[in-house]
Amino acid sequence: MEAVYLSFDVYTNMIQELKHKFEKVEFILKHFPEARNNDNYLIYLYWRLVDQCEALEDIVHATSPEVIRRARQKIQNELGLYQPTNDKVRKRRRQAEKVIRKHIHEL
Repeated sequence: MEAVYLSFDVYTNMIQELKHKFEKVEFILKHFPEARNNDNYLIYLYWRLVDQCEALEDIVHATSPEVIRRARQKIQNELGLYQPTNDKVRKRRRQAEKVIRKHIHEL
């Protein structure tokens, strides 16, 4: 099935109706499958659609990348939604999670 993309203005209007950052990240993951694999692309889309950044200077006032990443992580890891479409990304994230859990248990 081929993805159908609307203009950024349409997505911007749709996403602005959502209240919470978590819901906005979920919206992006749903409508832009490539963002499931790449946090940088997810953050770019969030800044463009939600924070409406158009120039580098706008990023100073944009949502923190960490807030966006943590929302993505919760959606994918805890809720099991919008998993990465790339198997290499999925495997790498699982391995990183195992390492972190191991070190947490050692503390």
